[in-house]
Amino acid sequence: MFREGEPGSCAYLIEKGVIDISALKNGEPYRLALLGEGDLFGEMALIDDELRTATATATEPTELVVISQDYFRERVDKADPIINVFMHVILERFRATHQVRLSGDYSVPRLPGEAPSWVDEDIAGDRDQALRDLKLQHELEQALEQDELVLHYQPIVDLRGGHVVGFEALMRWQHSQRGLLPPGQFIGFAEKTKVIVPMGLWALSQAPLVLKRFQHTCDQVSPGRPPLYMSVNISSGQLSTLHNVDGILEALTASGIDMRCVKLEITETVLMADPKAAAASLKKLKDVGLTVAIDDFGTGYSSLGYLHRFPLDVVKLDRSFVDSMLRNPASMKIVRSIAHLAKELELSMIAEGIETEAQFQQLLDLGCDCAQGYLFARPKAAAEVDALLKGGTNLVERRPR
Repeated sequence: MFREGEPGSCAYLIEKGVIDISALKNGEPYRLALLGEGDLFGEMALIDDELRTATATATEPTELVVISQDYFRERVDKADPIINVFMHVILERFRATHQVRLSGDYSVPRLPGEAPSWVDEDIAGDRDQALRDLKLQHELEQALEQDELVLHYQPIVDLRGGHVVGFEALMRWQHSQRGLLPPGQFIGFAEKTKVIVPMGLWALSQAPLVLKRFQHTCDQVSPGRPPLYMSVNISSGQLSTLHNVDGILEALTASGIDMRCVKLEITETVLMADPKAAAASLKKLKDVGLTVAIDDFGTGYSSLGYLHRFPLDVVKLDRSFVDSMLRNPASMKIVRSIAHLAKELELSMIAEGIETEAQFQQLLDLGCDCAQGYLFARPKAAAEVDALLKGGTNLVERRPR
């Protein structure tokens, strides 16, 4: 089939027959393995495209399935980069051991700190990314253990009355070397690696306790107003099983918060990851009085087709539509349609990312219920929110003109 020292670009699966795998040892052929039906050989060339380390010889009539390097690479490229790194590390160590076995040379094949032989321009980027991901996952796990995660809170304002009605809890990472990191730098990775599940439970244990402080402050400043609520973002991992849903309920129950004062925010992506599981999970959460909002509404591909399948209470208009609606007629039509849809389905509507007076007036005219954005307040630490509320809960009156 091939000889030791020849270039290789494919592997083989034995359907019928026998293949002898041998290599030269002290100048003489040395059998390494005798392979039969169902065995794979020649696979190392698929990974690093190096010269063959052994000779493969059919010892009887044999039928093979050829596996090309292109076929293999197409699938590896879709996998997590760490898989590629592991394969190369294992292969490099196998080659080194193989060389020792045949030559009897027990010298160290690679010095500590020396770059692996397989790291070239083609795969160095994947290797570096994989190692960065490993480090980031470790740092995130440490962040949980060492209380480096913090929550900031952005007020949600009733557009007609002007008062604060609730807050969205937004996670930050107080990194020991890099300072305060926004969610865009770690939340997506945390969701991919499932670290988001314990991170989410942490947020659900902390945010209700802070909400009680805010409620107390508002009772003093604006007595008689309905109690404030807290919105907390939920990931697909937290809704993937009813066991994880039980974790959500346990965290909220331990805080002692009134479940009616908690709003869980989910995205369309979360719903579509597993619609059946999401529907069952949301029903269980709704049964105890929790409110459910669909975040970033209108940006996914399934907004209308699946909206009726889930027990939702609130639609959150994505900031991209708010930002573009006054200069893009198509965006304005979408915002109008969403506002009309929310009204017809008896859902509340919250707009995100309001930064200008013109945006505020337009959304008010369209019948939007509530909004959050820099026009009213940026996300703040709990102590800063307390100070803000003590100055008055009507942020519409206090907005810049």
